[in-house]
Amino acid sequence: MMISMQSTNVAAPESDFLIELFSEFDRSRLRYCVCRNYEGLPFDLRGSDLDVFIKESQVEAAVAIIHEAAGKYGGFAIH
Repeated sequence: MMISMQSTNVAAPESDFLIELFSEFDRSRLRYCVCRNYEGLPFDLRGSDLDVFIKESQVEAAVAIIHEAAGKYGGFAIH
């Protein structure tokens, strides 16, 4: 799944989305692992994509959270 965010905010437009995403993952008790490029998270993707492993039995819930969070911040998920 690829996530695209569109924003006019100059300062790390993805940061609010990332904070929301990881907060919802945690709130929902999802088991996940950020694979690489995690150094700037949750405030900056550093121009990279986000690769996350999700426990197989929780993928459906994770996808719903991703779609909801992306939509909230003017983005969309491609998968």
